[in-house]
Amino acid sequence: MNIQITGITIAALLAFALAPVVHSKDYGNGRENLAPSLLLENSNGQNDHWKGIGRLIINASHPDSHCTASLIDTRDRDTGTSGPAYVLTSAHCVSFDSLNVVAHQASDGHIDFNYFHDTANDQRRYALKQVVWSRLRGLDMAIVELDASLQTLMDNGIQPLQLKTSTPVIADELLIVGAPTQYPETGLRLSTCRHVSIETLIEQPAIHRGFYKDNCQGIRPGSSGSPLLDRHSNEVLGIVSTSTATSLPENRCMEDAPCELKNGRPHWSASTNYASPTAHLQHCFAQGLFRASAAGCDLMPSVTFSQKRPTVDYYQRVKFDADGSAMLPTWQFAFSLDQPLFRYKAVRDPQLCESPNHYSDVMSAEDAQINDPVGTEPGIYLLCIVGVDSAEQSPTGAMMKSPLVIATEIAEPGPTRAPQFDITRQNNGDHSIQWHFSNPTLSAYEYKAGAESETDCDEPEGYAITFDDVQIGASELPVKLCTKAFDMSGQRSAPRIDLLGA
Repeated sequence: MNIQITGITIAALLAFALAPVVHSKDYGNGRENLAPSLLLENSNGQNDHWKGIGRLIINASHPDSHCTASLIDTRDRDTGTSGPAYVLTSAHCVSFDSLNVVAHQASDGHIDFNYFHDTANDQRRYALKQVVWSRLRGLDMAIVELDASLQTLMDNGIQPLQLKTSTPVIADELLIVGAPTQYPETGLRLSTCRHVSIETLIEQPAIHRGFYKDNCQGIRPGSSGSPLLDRHSNEVLGIVSTSTATSLPENRCMEDAPCELKNGRPHWSASTNYASPTAHLQHCFAQGLFRASAAGCDLMPSVTFSQKRPTVDYYQRVKFDADGSAMLPTWQFAFSLDQPLFRYKAVRDPQLCESPNHYSDVMSAEDAQINDPVGTEPGIYLLCIVGVDSAEQSPTGAMMKSPLVIATEIAEPGPTRAPQFDITRQNNGDHSIQWHFSNPTLSAYEYKAGAESETDCDEPEGYAITFDDVQIGASELPVKLCTKAFDMSGQRSAPRIDLLGA
């Protein structure tokens, strides 16, 4: 091949080579990763690109319960057509139903935009119209429609955030901008960090797959729903779902204390945040309107469940009968669904729930109940359930992407934690007992009190189960107080003995 380089070509190449390198914009403004969260101001318009992140109150009757939400750009990519204004937040800000989707639920709440520390007199409040879609099953994400059009908000200077269509890689730089509480000042705060990994989480009763992990500082109640942003494009990567920043390792895997699932075992990561990914949402809007059933969206689960027992036994033990024979815990999961048949399987990795392999034969959904033994080894076990119309129905993408998954833990063998409580002597001489509850290890108490010489704490007779504080009158003193704690499996602790008024 004959290649000729003209003088013009050489000049162009030299100009390109000598041109200054253009770096992408830093929306973190040079702030170090893992720095304390920064209170944001906007009186000079310096943070106008975050005017569309606001404080969300989903229900007018609960004004003290709020999350963060972001206005998203839902204009049609081909035509530019826009529709209603939609904000993105966490599903648990809307509903705690971990089994099913919430759709087209009216809302009388509001969102405050331009929610900066120094713009309290210039906030922009918009009424909510409805929760068009919310799902806590596998995800933690909700889309809320405002009672205004996207164009109206843009005309008022509130710009929507773009959704990033790719996933982060390890060490990508991130930002979180949200409206957390527990600070003396109100307003949006900025946190900076890097992407750590993608994890499977358990935060009973929810099981989440493919969540983004980070260690940004300053995440507090109210941060739920905050956008996880690419630091150099300001595009939304995910929605902040949960954090261990204000929780304790003893509560791992329980509500507000998420744990990671690794090789069938729960793993605690301190001062860590997790976000629900949003890349798939790019397929869920057409002509400016939300379309959950659009090709490639796959947000709607294939079946609706109803749980017949109040709760699943999230924490269980292998117990032994009088002869020393092991009694394995069972699932004891009773449910109904809106399809006539179902299949199920038990796994240790929730990703396997999305594979059609090894599911059971079809079973009738009438009076459905699964009572199989859970397992013998300590760790996390998962039950996967999909509904089907017939024995011949082949698995679909939507079916396998959103099976119902429930989890239980088989606890390590060992004694139950000793009772934990405070004893307060009041001015009149009465004593008040305030119990410390901490699932899964301290879930209930039983006690009895009597004369020291007549009260045997090892004797089961006379104990009363309680969840309420106990008062012991001054006229009853002195007394011997016997207490036992229960963990969530129902196993009692050894008795604790306290002498009051002696």
